[in-house]
Amino acid sequence: MSLPHAPIRFRKLPGSSRQSGIFVWFPHAGGTSAAVIRQTSGQKLGMQTWIGVLPGREERHRESAIDLQSLVHEFDEALDTETDQPLILAGHSFGGLLAYLLAKRRCERGLPPQGLVLLAVAPPDRLSLDDWSDSEDHKLIEYLDQKYGAIPAGLRNNHDLLRCFLPVVRHDLRLMESYRHQPTEPLPLDLFICGGTEDQALPASTLADWQRFTQAGFTLKMFSGDHFFPHAHFGAITNLVSATQ
Repeated sequence: MSLPHAPIRFRKLPGSSRQSGIFVWFPHAGGTSAAVIRQTSGQKLGMQTWIGVLPGREERHRESAIDLQSLVHEFDEALDTETDQPLILAGHSFGGLLAYLLAKRRCERGLPPQGLVLLAVAPPDRLSLDDWSDSEDHKLIEYLDQKYGAIPAGLRNNHDLLRCFLPVVRHDLRLMESYRHQPTEPLPLDLFICGGTEDQALPASTLADWQRFTQAGFTLKMFSGDHFFPHAHFGAITNLVSATQ
């Protein structure tokens, strides 16, 4: 009788052997670990990299998160189980909020990461959380496309792909919309904030407000591109962080 497989929480990629730490990345709403791996193929990674596998997709396609805090607790426990190496937590958009809350929880537990890297996400007290998750399909598609440029023509015109994509996005958006910021002490760790020069929803002036959320070092770096700039600059981002360790 075979034992059940342990739940998959991370896709683990090779990285630079110069670094002992792990770069833990959480994708944007609707994003998958497979897409991140494909989009970053050929880029030289500065650190060993793990990609978080979120509920509703890939091996976890039958799962859904009860709420945002439960999802944070789940990944916190998974990290405890799977490694004792130093961590850099990172996230893109919705994944950035998840990484921030995970870093906050680990700090409260006396297990702070070495740093926190947040990409294309507003400070938690400035999140614009419009209730779009329950909109009709065509209205949700229009909203995502206008605000983030998130729906390429190939996806917009493929009804089969949209039937798979939209429920996952809705689930992530509901989690994000459920977030309610509570005043908190700045985190005792280095904070790296990255944005896209063409991301109209998140200009550098908004991203700079993240400085209020750290007691340690603060770096703001703008990369060429729109809301999805990390796809082209993933390797550069890991190298930027690894150079400071």
